[in-house]
Amino acid sequence: DLDAYVLQVHRLEAGLSALLKQLPAQPQVPELLDEISQLGQGNGLLVEHIQWLPEVLQTFYAELPLHMTLVGGYHELGLFVSAMASLPRIVTLHDVTLAPINDTGDGQLRMTLLARAYRTHDQGLIP
Repeated sequence: DLDAYVLQVHRLEAGLSALLKQLPAQPQVPELLDEISQLGQGNGLLVEHIQWLPEVLQTFYAELPLHMTLVGGYHELGLFVSAMASLPRIVTLHDVTLAPINDTGDGQLRMTLLARAYRTHDQGLIP
């Protein structure tokens, strides 16, 4: 059984290593902000507000909350959310609200959300 156990440990270590590589280090955080901003503009959205909030330290990583307000059509907002899910880095979306901008019926919506990016705070974790 020892051989099977050792093989399982190696698989788990490889999986952990792959996941940790999806967490940017501190110097990559501004690059991530640019990428998220370009996703909004690239999908035809107006980025009204984007602001980093104080990071939250966890055991193996740090959460980097990003408050955003975007304006655009329903489909453009959906494409933005889909593009966020396709980022090579781990970013989760929370507290999403959609509201019409006005009563003119032009279909413009304001989306407010909290995006949480993640970074490693202990570079010794990445094998």
